[in-house]
Amino acid sequence: MSKRKKKQDLTAGELLTVAWGLACLMSTGATQALGVPRVASYWVAALLFISGVVLFVWYRVASGRRPLLRRGSTSRGSAAVSLAGVDAMSGREFEHLVAGLCRRDGCSRVRVSGGAGDLGADVVGLLPDGRRFVVQCKRFAVTSKVGSPDMQRFLGTGRHVHGAQVLIFATTTVFTTPARNLGVAQSVVLIDRDRLGAWLSGRSALSFVGAVRR
Repeated sequence: MSKRKKKQDLTAGELLTVAWGLACLMSTGATQALGVPRVASYWVAALLFISGVVLFVWYRVASGRRPLLRRGSTSRGSAAVSLAGVDAMSGREFEHLVAGLCRRDGCSRVRVSGGAGDLGADVVGLLPDGRRFVVQCKRFAVTSKVGSPDMQRFLGTGRHVHGAQVLIFATTTVFTTPARNLGVAQSVVLIDRDRLGAWLSGRSALSFVGAVRR
């Protein structure tokens, strides 16, 4: 969700709060003008205030339920903005983004396991067909490349240590030729910057998995 969108949501929430506060004040004055005892008018104002808080909380929760990732956005412009946003992420944030994309595409039991001692398993889960997958995530600067040593380390643990049936290597940049050749030879699903842009724009990762030679 963009900073502009968050600002718009917050402004709407503030307006809702102010409007309800004014309504409480007006109701208090109105009840007193009608001769209602002051204590009773305060109770009316309190009930209105509480209902206003409940309404505000509901509004914020409902706003938070808007999905961050939507299908159907296929324009090159939206993909470029999304990639720019990914470039500003930390490595951990990128791992969570990849996990969210996997869930969006129907994968189950998806969890982020990246961190010290992860042995190349940043994201793990099950594909819709039940096969276990492991994703190695590399959020590199666009001027960097994923090299053969990175691919070798992933291959050394992906299947034998983590028991994965499908290996996926996702990066924000590109693979060197040796790294790509090694990955292709070992049936690794390679998601480079171009594929990542397509993935962010709504293309399912399952299409990349299906393209790998079995």
